Amino acid sequence: MKLNFVILMTFMLFNNLISQENTKPKVFSKPNIVVMPKAYDGKNPIDVIKSDRIAEQIIQSIKNALQKEGFTPKDAVKDIQNFDLQRAKMKSLNLDNSALIASCVDADIFFEFTYSKNDKFKFGARQYICNLDVIESGTNQSLGTVTGTSGQPSNEGADEMIASIAAENALKECLTLVTSYWNKTPTMGKPYNIIIGFNTIAPNEDFNGKYPDAVIQDYIMGTMKAIGTPDPNVGDKTIIYKPVYFDINDYPTSSKVRDSLRKLFDNLFPKESGIKMNVTNTGKIITIDQK
Repeated sequence: MKLNFVILMTFMLFNNLISQENTKPKVFSKPNIVVMPKAYDGKNPIDVIKSDRIAEQIIQSIKNALQKEGFTPKDAVKDIQNFDLQRAKMKSLNLDNSALIASCVDADIFFEFTYSKNDKFKFGARQYICNLDVIESGTNQSLGTVTGTSGQPSNEGADEMIASIAAENALKECLTLVTSYWNKTPTMGKPYNIIIGFNTIAPNEDFNGKYPDAVIQDYIMGTMKAIGTPDPNVGDKTIIYKPVYFDINDYPTSSKVRDSLRKLFDNLFPKESGIKMNVTNTGKIITIDQK
């Protein structure tokens, strides 16, 4: 009797541990971050980086600091191909250049910075101020702005070095904003932008007894279990989700979202329908076009 009791208690304890393990939130990596200077008058931040040595050094200093904190920062210059083509392709999202670059390089967050120089001190001493805006890529919403200074005015060191000190002094508070945002991601989901374009049919017309916009919405809400209630913008030939949130554990990357949507369109438009939809992903942006 005593032996049976011990076996029963051991079995119950084991099952309880397994149950607790299964209910633990899955561990996921740190968010992808890209750093860019703020570009004015519709200019491309990539061009600013290439022409501004101080901005280039600020970016490198922040990237080095992020790596020390365990992040793998993205590179706005190296990680994007043919920006003008991407901008034309994503025009319907109405994203500014910085948000578009961030989404294209698959960054969850981007730091957009400005800097200024105060040299009204004796003996050529200088002080730099750097403002870092922490922005969610998928929605282009600011999580907060942090200001850093280079400290006491100094006449030692190059301008690039002094400006970088100002940026680094703002970084700790920026990472606090990042951590606060990222900790909410398992609940609120991860945002993706989806662009769907048709040529020969309208998304809200009857196609073999089905309305594409309704089927797509049901699939995103049901099979893909979108968080919240996505409210797509349905046009004559387009459907735009800006954005739609998915569980980060089920859809940690845009390729997972792309593959799930590809299954949807393969079923919605079988070969005999004569309609072929091309599903691709560029960072956080999924594009589905009728061939």
